[in-house]
Amino acid sequence: MLHRANRKDNGEEVIGSLVKSGDCNWFIFPRGSALQKTRCESSEYVATFYEIIPESLAMETTVLDKNKKMIFGSILVEGKMSEGGDTVRGKVCGFDVTETAKVCFIDGAFYPLHEGEFYWSDIEIINPNPAEQVPDGAGADC
Repeated sequence: MLHRANRKDNGEEVIGSLVKSGDCNWFIFPRGSALQKTRCESSEYVATFYEIIPESLAMETTVLDKNKKMIFGSILVEGKMSEGGDTVRGKVCGFDVTETAKVCFIDGAFYPLHEGEFYWSDIEIINPNPAEQVPDGAGADC
């Protein structure tokens, strides 16, 4: 499962595997990174991890928007919903009504992508970077 967040050192977005250290810091091991040996004759390896801003954390939904971009949803982090989920726009139940909402992981499913019997179509991400601000009136908090 991929996660996305902003790096603590420079605010840049990073996507990869989530790791929580024993001292309660959160890190992402970037997608496409590899372990590297410290010396040829050694059995020690090093890896690049980036400490992240927990509030910016989001998890992949496995759903792609109409432009084939992965949609990420906010998740619970230390008892609070993170702010890193994408805001999407789409049609609800095939009607010509276009809704805008923040994607959040609630009760085992990503809302609004899997909201009971309702389904969204023609979905488009309107703010793919967790550091970007949500446009005025675009969906409520999770």
